[in-house]
Amino acid sequence: MVMGLRRLAVLALALLFCIVLLGQAPHADVEIARDLVYATADGEALKLDVYLPRGVAGPTPVVLAFHGGSWMANGRPEMGALAEYLATRGYAVVAPSYRLAPRHIYPAQLEDARAAARWVTEHAKEYRWDLGRFVLLGHSAGGQLAGLLATDRPADLPKPRCMVDLFGPMDFTGVPPSLKAKWAVKLYLGAAQEEEPELYAAASPITHVTPDDPPFLILHGTRDDVVPITQSERMRAALTAAAVPVDYHAVPGAGHILPTPSTAAGRAMLEHIAAYLRVRCPAGE
Repeated sequence: MVMGLRRLAVLALALLFCIVLLGQAPHADVEIARDLVYATADGEALKLDVYLPRGVAGPTPVVLAFHGGSWMANGRPEMGALAEYLATRGYAVVAPSYRLAPRHIYPAQLEDARAAARWVTEHAKEYRWDLGRFVLLGHSAGGQLAGLLATDRPADLPKPRCMVDLFGPMDFTGVPPSLKAKWAVKLYLGAAQEEEPELYAAASPITHVTPDDPPFLILHGTRDDVVPITQSERMRAALTAAAVPVDYHAVPGAGHILPTPSTAAGRAMLEHIAAYLRVRCPAGE
């Protein structure tokens, strides 16, 4: 009997360990299609995950969500908790991977982001997505890519209903004096700022802001030690000057890592996003 209880305890601990490693099981109201190839570049298959609200006939709003990681790491699973949260509220979410630096330098990542947006457009009828309720979202490096899609949009892509920026670097012309930040941006862009100042400006969403841009929601952690909160403050000022609607919230206690829903900062961030989308791009229209 004692041995049986010990074995059950070991199995329970092993199961708990797996849950911690792999994350929570998908929400019952969310259907997930993983590893869909959306493009091929340099012989590499580029993949994405699709999160669909289960039991919703559509048409549904669709959120294209880009992960962070200094353009060199992380991946689309980072967006999983946020994607499931939005899917349970009636939003389809598409989370793509993109080519990473330093093996691939800019504009490879932007080309991939645009290819992912085209994939969403091409598959909208299949998934019953409403491109009139197309949302861009990005965290950190993904915020910069989504920001470029919002402010420097090719003519063949739909105009987003709105854009959600989570701690994204928006202005490379004002790269902070941190060696870590300079190193990451240099590897991403393939040159130092003093060598290619025009490249740094072209890769900055802030330099492309016009009155035609979609409304922005900008969230930034008050304890972010990677991307200074001044980046978001400058972007807010540029959007305001161009008469682009912008909602800005500093998230108390949040650092640079995408906060999880189990933390106070994570809950605050999710509540800001949900409230904003309910107004700007409501599900169930």
